[in-house]
Amino acid sequence: MQKGPFFNVQRPPEITRPQPKIQVNPTDPLIRDINPSTSFIPDNGFGEDNDLLKSKDSILKPSMNWEPVILKKREKLGFHPEFESFNKSPVKDDLTEEVFVPKYKLEQAKQDFLLEMENLDKDPTYKRVNVAFVKQGPDGNGRRVYPFHIKYETGTILDLKRAIMNDFGYQINQQRIFRNYLELDDATLIAELPQFEEDEVLIFAPIGAPAENNSVNFRSRIAEKSIEDIMEMNCSNLSKEEYEAFISEENLVWPPFRNWTKEWIILYSKIRELKKEVETQENLESYQMSQLMQVERELYELIKSFESTAKRIIHNICQWKINPIYLDNLHGKGGKKFVAGGMIIRECRDWMLLTKDLGEGELAYKIACNEHRAFNLIRGTLEGIEVPLSCIIVYNGISFFVQSLCPITKRSLVYGSNTEGIEIVDEEEGKIVAETIGRFFNIKEVILLDFKI
Repeated sequence: MQKGPFFNVQRPPEITRPQPKIQVNPTDPLIRDINPSTSFIPDNGFGEDNDLLKSKDSILKPSMNWEPVILKKREKLGFHPEFESFNKSPVKDDLTEEVFVPKYKLEQAKQDFLLEMENLDKDPTYKRVNVAFVKQGPDGNGRRVYPFHIKYETGTILDLKRAIMNDFGYQINQQRIFRNYLELDDATLIAELPQFEEDEVLIFAPIGAPAENNSVNFRSRIAEKSIEDIMEMNCSNLSKEEYEAFISEENLVWPPFRNWTKEWIILYSKIRELKKEVETQENLESYQMSQLMQVERELYELIKSFESTAKRIIHNICQWKINPIYLDNLHGKGGKKFVAGGMIIRECRDWMLLTKDLGEGELAYKIACNEHRAFNLIRGTLEGIEVPLSCIIVYNGISFFVQSLCPITKRSLVYGSNTEGIEIVDEEEGKIVAETIGRFFNIKEVILLDFKI
């Protein structure tokens, strides 16, 4: 006899005959309210006449890997009322007890959880809400995004907090959820959030460590889109020459992918080197000047081709009624974004600035023009700082701000914040670049005092 935490368990000898298959359902009780002095023997395939051996909800099985866990006896937690999860608390009390749970049962529960998530994705009465955990916790550090399912019409931020509490152990009063730089009230209906998109990510900033550490958690993270993932989105297989010859008002086709930023860097680097040679030589050869003029002409043609391609892409978007792609704050917060031909096209509407939605009209257009002028001012002026090509296109009264794509992700940030100011990145490399740009624009340095949210 081997004594377990709450059971006297008889390990059976090597079993040579097939074991009876037991259907495990996630709603079956894992733990019964038992008298600790009572001895239980798991179903081991012997003695079918014994009622204890027939018990289908016996926790222990032979020839399985056993894992000690602490499970709630009476209180059942779950990410929505119809599903029971295997949450546990590290602190023992009169409602918890330590038991040995075989890995196969946890694996079965995980598969049931994933199936339930898939069914909820298809259920029109539920809405998936993505939440980014931005502070370090038992589940890890850095930016981690988890999906939750909330009732579409009646679900509130409080319901979302309850789901987070059930899976991660943070009490309601520990949780703060932000959207567009503002904290959301518990009574806010998810369905009434203005312009809430399916792939949108809310920011979760807890206060302190979770009160309960639910180490059995089947909720998986989801990967956020990065620019690298969509670089070649909406691109054709045509060459540059074929595209220029084919395109017309009647023939609508996506342009081929071009790394506009890289092409500009290569040409401008050549111009910079040639200019240095010209400035340092006393006896200037004619072929050097002609070479410099040739490269400058190529740069001019690149910029001209960038603007004409942007016009054609916007024409295609409007004609084909292409759906925008959600990129959160990559290439700016707010505004419908489209990707094609190595460019990102952002409609000058509903931009977020200092927690305010600029809407559409003259103000949004002026902000876009200011950003475009800043790009042109810095581009090629400060060595070591590369700025993407940009332009503003007005199509049938609608303004679009176009940039060449840069390989940026949520994790490539070295200076600033991608969590709406809750977590600020201040790496030395980024700090040096920020100071350089600040001196160039004659911007006074401002030091923020340390604070906690």
